Amino acid sequence: MLKYVSNFKKGFTTAFLLFMGLGLNAAEKPNFIVFYMDDLGWADTSHEMKKGIEESKSDFHETPNVERLAKQGMTFTQGYSPAPTCTPSRISIHYGKTNARLGYTTVHDVLANNRGLKESIPKDNKSIAQVMNEAGYTTAHFGKGIAIAKPQEIGYQVHDAYDVGDNGNYHGDYVKIAPEKEREKLPVDNPKRIYSLTKSTVDFVNKQSKTEKPFFMMVSHYAVHVPHAASPEVIEKYRKKKRGKHLRDEDYLDPSEMTVGQRTCTWRLQYAAMLEEADMNLGAIMDALEANGQADNTYIVFTSDNGGGLTPNGVLTGGKANLFEGGLRVPTIIAGPKVLKNQYCDVPVIQWDLLTTFHDLSDSSAPLPSDVDGGSLRNVFAKGNAGKVKRPNEGIVFNYPYYAAAPINAIIMGKYKLMRQLNTGEIKLFNIDEDLAEKNNLAQEKPEIAARLAQEMDSYLSEVNAPKIEDVYEARLTELANWMKEAKHNYKNNLEIRSRNKSASEITQIKALLQKKYDADMARFSKSTEHCKMQMRNRNFIGGNYEKSSTTKKVEKPVKTKKQKTFSI
Repeated sequence: MLKYVSNFKKGFTTAFLLFMGLGLNAAEKPNFIVFYMDDLGWADTSHEMKKGIEESKSDFHETPNVERLAKQGMTFTQGYSPAPTCTPSRISIHYGKTNARLGYTTVHDVLANNRGLKESIPKDNKSIAQVMNEAGYTTAHFGKGIAIAKPQEIGYQVHDAYDVGDNGNYHGDYVKIAPEKEREKLPVDNPKRIYSLTKSTVDFVNKQSKTEKPFFMMVSHYAVHVPHAASPEVIEKYRKKKRGKHLRDEDYLDPSEMTVGQRTCTWRLQYAAMLEEADMNLGAIMDALEANGQADNTYIVFTSDNGGGLTPNGVLTGGKANLFEGGLRVPTIIAGPKVLKNQYCDVPVIQWDLLTTFHDLSDSSAPLPSDVDGGSLRNVFAKGNAGKVKRPNEGIVFNYPYYAAAPINAIIMGKYKLMRQLNTGEIKLFNIDEDLAEKNNLAQEKPEIAARLAQEMDSYLSEVNAPKIEDVYEARLTELANWMKEAKHNYKNNLEIRSRNKSASEITQIKALLQKKYDADMARFSKSTEHCKMQMRNRNFIGGNYEKSSTTKKVEKPVKTKKQKTFSI
């Protein structure tokens, strides 16, 4: 492990070592830890995510504790996030349901906002924290939260909610986020709160291990989301390292020669350093579990909220904010007492399975909501590829009616994946067992399979009353129009209030300042309006000029019928 010299890190190291070697009682029920990365791509770690595929790992990044966890557990080669962006994934993993069922499908979901954030999730739902509370667990949440509520509002008994807000992205960059003029950046020895998260999580493990009560802990990192940050000495380590194949000349510039965007969003030396420091947090937690005699009684899930946004996703097409595999297939490693060690498993799993899995493995007698979408992974933990996940619905359905990117619905069943572009109805069908890169569209070659998957997808989306792209576009354009009206009202109102008892010259200055803000607001809202209208014309499957729309014929939406298995997929 690298030796760090900052006061913050020295303090953490001293506190951590005081607990090493303590033999404390372990609970009979297993503990559960979810180590949730932000924007980490499938091929970003130094561990192969699919055995034998060299491009499923990085040739530059170092994540020794991810490798360590993989040796102790199972790597799921088809581990999926619920959505290709953070907000819907974080809600889905907490409620064990698809985003289509929850009605929260995108970042800044306009339909959910219209309902009201806290009202967007029905009251009869149970979060994963509430489920574990009912099973007799102490529940803790550290790090980035979810948009609809504070951790304590969804059942977490221990948390690090900092101030007004939702523990969103800004908390990974600032000591406090409001008001804007008083924002104070995090110290350089605590990039993306990695070291304070390490201290909080290790302290919790140490404290909880003194009790007989089992625990569930969500460790939700702000890394590796932009803006990136890392310790200077770790960045320098990567500057001296042999160059990886995806590194560019500009990555080796001095930071003073870079633009702000380069320094905070695209500097791959810093990205590598940030990821390694987050990996060290995983190692510290594993060390604490071992020191406290809890390692053999704890399940650890390592995964990410969506696909990668910076580095190439190996052989996968696409990345964050689209429904190709690069946006959905994420690093997924699970270790624990009933999990086969040092194994790869090709059975598709998705993060909304975790709530059902933890409920099952904790032997909880409390009922789950009747409409959970996840299935328990107990069988695949024990049998690997011979195991099965029993979910209420056969397919894994993704609903992404986004106004700022290509709107897509998709379904995975067996070895096939079907995608539908919602503006055009165009279909793509891939055999993702044989075609990881999703280059060979089989929709015309295998129309029966395409029709079967389309039927399953449409039937499920209809059943849960999933958000529709037409409603999303209408709500977004209405929202922007209302913001423009509000900006005009605020300009007039503020001018009237601030001009009272002022001289003519003072009023001129006030008017100029308010006009500048009004013009900036209107320009921003107008740009967003045009972008939304442009997306309404988007005929691609990713967006922009990334790819040209193919000439594949549309597969008509079939009439809903009872499920009939007439052929194997």
